[in-house]
Amino acid sequence: MGRVPVRRIAADYAVTGRRAVRVTLVAAAGFHLFRYGLDRPVTATYALFSAVALGGLARIPGTGRQRAATVLRLLPVCWLLVVVGTYLSVRTWSAVVGMLAVGFALAFAAVGGPRPAGAAPGLQLLYILPPFPRTLRARSVSTLIGTTTGLALFVAAEALVFPEPSPPSYRQRAAHAARTAAAHSPPCSAHRRTR
Repeated sequence: MGRVPVRRIAADYAVTGRRAVRVTLVAAAGFHLFRYGLDRPVTATYALFSAVALGGLARIPGTGRQRAATVLRLLPVCWLLVVVGTYLSVRTWSAVVGMLAVGFALAFAAVGGPRPAGAAPGLQLLYILPPFPRTLRARSVSTLIGTTTGLALFVAAEALVFPEPSPPSYRQRAAHAARTAAAHSPPCSAHRRTR
């Protein structure tokens, strides 16, 4: 088994650490603002879970600004999933049918590319959250305010808190691949050996 370079492991930990710090800051800020500042526990719960859903569970590729733009484009989908989950959670059978439909739709959305595929687990949590606990049902305005606030804070954190370096361009990656291939290819012999 080959050794993994220490520099690569440290870089992977740094990316995960930055993401964890951003999600923690956003979730704590949204929750404390509504729970202790405005005394709105339902809104606080949704502010926290929306940040955890699309910040912690989702794996949207790209830079922080690209992820922030993706989350902004997904905001209407998030609202729809929260509202549908709230109203379908009234009966067990309707929640199950909704889960099948939402699960299929999110799995099928993966054909749209890596960003919709990466966001699917977080979006699924936004549908699942409304039934738990039961006291959160049928409070659409509070849930949508909390969801919007949590996602807005997350978008700001993705774009501004611990910004990640821009990935190399296609030209730079192609040049690096060509240099690596040239360095590791066997030398060509100019003449064949003759007997």
